[in-house]
Amino acid sequence: MRRALLVLLALIMLLCCAPLISGLMAHGMARFAGCNVLRGHQHACLVFDRDIGPTLTRAAVLGWTFLATGPIAVICLVALLALGAGTPRR
Repeated sequence: MRRALLVLLALIMLLCCAPLISGLMAHGMARFAGCNVLRGHQHACLVFDRDIGPTLTRAAVLGWTFLATGPIAVICLVALLALGAGTPRR
């Protein structure tokens, strides 16, 4: 039962951090491709003759939802640490 709760908390924390990961990856990909990613403007970003600018902009804006999901992730992290600290070492 305790292991299932730990796994559930870890999955919730991972899902809550997904917007942050998405935003960071979008900015990293844009930097690697030599493009700009701004919140309000879509810039053309050609990678292998395909424009991924709108996709990168959407992913970067999605990163802002971490402001809503971040506190849930912190609560899950605290719960994981509290439950993990009480497990006996074998």
